[in-house]
Amino acid sequence: MSILCCFFLFLLSQSVTAEVISPPAQTHAISSRSDSPFSLGSPHAVLSLGDPLYFRESPQPVLEYQAARRTSHPGCKDWCEYRIDEYAISNNVWGKDNIKEYSAPYAQCIYSAGVKGPDQAGWDWIWPAWSERKVLAYPAIAYGWKPWSQESTTANLPKQVGAINELTVSYQLEFHATGIYNLAFDLWLTRSSIPSPEGITREIMIWIDQEGIQPAGTLVDNIAIDEMDYAFYKKKFKEWDYLAFVSTSRSRVGKINVKRFLEYLLKNAHITREEFLASIEFGNEISAGKGRLELQKYLISVR
Repeated sequence: MSILCCFFLFLLSQSVTAEVISPPAQTHAISSRSDSPFSLGSPHAVLSLGDPLYFRESPQPVLEYQAARRTSHPGCKDWCEYRIDEYAISNNVWGKDNIKEYSAPYAQCIYSAGVKGPDQAGWDWIWPAWSERKVLAYPAIAYGWKPWSQESTTANLPKQVGAINELTVSYQLEFHATGIYNLAFDLWLTRSSIPSPEGITREIMIWIDQEGIQPAGTLVDNIAIDEMDYAFYKKKFKEWDYLAFVSTSRSRVGKINVKRFLEYLLKNAHITREEFLASIEFGNEISAGKGRLELQKYLISVR
């Protein structure tokens, strides 16, 4: 495993793909797990999930703790990246970088406890709420060639949509969060097999959890894929089309047959067979709050 700390900023590395709505009165309970590689006291620890809610109570103790850790832990640097086999975990803060007036203290860190494969890798975060309530970050694990990257993490992608015979993602995770966020897959389609920001044609998201946030665009359809119900949204940005499937239930373990989603989009003329699937990401779009995600199993199969 190598660590590539990227100190340059990719200001356009993601689109504004979610719209924040008023946070609910209730939030999910957060609990620490003593045997987790992300619990306080571990070499990988950055947050204590027993701290008070960052945007509801005094943040000062959390701020002091986080400020100390952000300067000493390499995985807490903005845009740092861990490469693990065919995957890359990125400390993505695209939204914060696009907001010139953003100045609130925050912490977001990525980890990998394994030597081979992404199992027991993950990230945690603590972001204060602020008046604009925009998406600030998307810590995520990527597979393939992101349009802003220099190369692919795997020989399997990019691949033309019409040539994809199988595309599944198996996952199992421990996830706790409060605030305003989602948990979603993010797929990038491009015009050619050499991806670039200028060559992006579509962004496809599959949300499997959300709180206080909804996708951009308008509701187009309600569908069922593999006995799971999704609301399908679409929005045309200047640069590309945004397509989002939002699950009506929350998921922590499962197997997503991504090819079924591509088949639906092909059938309804939202994408074409000639486009290339450049990359698949999985992470949290975050607007405010705090949380922790640990990947206990994560495997992508494409052929």
